[in-house]
Amino acid sequence: MSKLHLQKAMGTLEPPIKFKKADKTEALVLNVVTSMRTREVQTYEQERLQHEVSKRPSEAGTSVSHARKKIKSDEGCAPAAVASAASGEAAGRPLPGNTGTVSRNEIEKLDSESKLSNHKGKVDPKFGAGKRVALCIGIDDYPSNSRLPNCVNDAQDMHDCCQEKLRFDTVTVLKNANKMAIVDAVRNLRDSHIEDGSLVFFFFSGHGVEYEGVNYVLPLEMRSTNEEDYATEAVSVDYILRELSRFTATVNVVLLDCCRENEYNNTFKSNKGARGGRSKGFGENLRSRGRNAEFLIGLACDPGCVALPNDLERNSIYTEALLRHLPIAGRTLEETMKAIRIDVFRKTCKKQRPWDESCVMQNVVLVPQ
Repeated sequence: MSKLHLQKAMGTLEPPIKFKKADKTEALVLNVVTSMRTREVQTYEQERLQHEVSKRPSEAGTSVSHARKKIKSDEGCAPAAVASAASGEAAGRPLPGNTGTVSRNEIEKLDSESKLSNHKGKVDPKFGAGKRVALCIGIDDYPSNSRLPNCVNDAQDMHDCCQEKLRFDTVTVLKNANKMAIVDAVRNLRDSHIEDGSLVFFFFSGHGVEYEGVNYVLPLEMRSTNEEDYATEAVSVDYILRELSRFTATVNVVLLDCCRENEYNNTFKSNKGARGGRSKGFGENLRSRGRNAEFLIGLACDPGCVALPNDLERNSIYTEALLRHLPIAGRTLEETMKAIRIDVFRKTCKKQRPWDESCVMQNVVLVPQ
């Protein structure tokens, strides 16, 4: 007799288990738990979105309201899907179409669009966006036998050239100025006229020297002509370059008609490169110290040399060439300086060669064609 027949005969056979009803109960409990978890996720995400709104209302305002509607319509979604959708909206990203999740490609695209919109309106300044400003300085009346014949005329004629032919917005001229007047003029140029993207033109005609690696332009009313006192009595070219380089995207043209030869010059005799003097000819260590702006620095002659006199004419040889070539239309700044160098070199029978150094990266045309 089988075990089943024996249990049936003894009355110990247990009734069969109704698994179908148990399966329904388990499924119902699972649905309730899933629904509770989904609502917990929704509540958490809504609180987080509200926090994002309080922190960044301008960025997340429109997207948050859309996210709330999306969460409400997706109550039947799985918790992971709801969390993915809500987290995407918390970052200010709209949900694509009517789908409940955001793909990786869509997120990357939206992130790049967000970065572009964040930089909207923040445009880096470009050269040409600012004013064209110029400062021209000429000093003749140096003490004793150090007087120079052409410098005031050079400054005045360069002022007229910048104003009438080169069409600069602001042009200032200083004649026979002391140190304070020169420093004030540079500061005024810096504070009131130069802008990001400006073209700045600085011209000096007069005595200039270099001492212990620093170049100086010499003003009037120096209380001492000793080399050791240049730092306090003269105007450092490094100071001028530093003040002009405080702006972005500017091009600074610095032309220094110095290093004049003067056989009657006693006051600054050692400063002309004479043997025994510690001062050297102007410009051997001339360099731009700024990184924001671009510079072209021009000298009347090679660094460490002296320029030839031109006593019988209105202007110096170098300034005469500048006035002749700067207004020519259609030339770039580099082409103009090359033409000036060739002109002076030929006129002086190869005795004087203008020198320039440039870190200009723009195609600067002073007079458009």
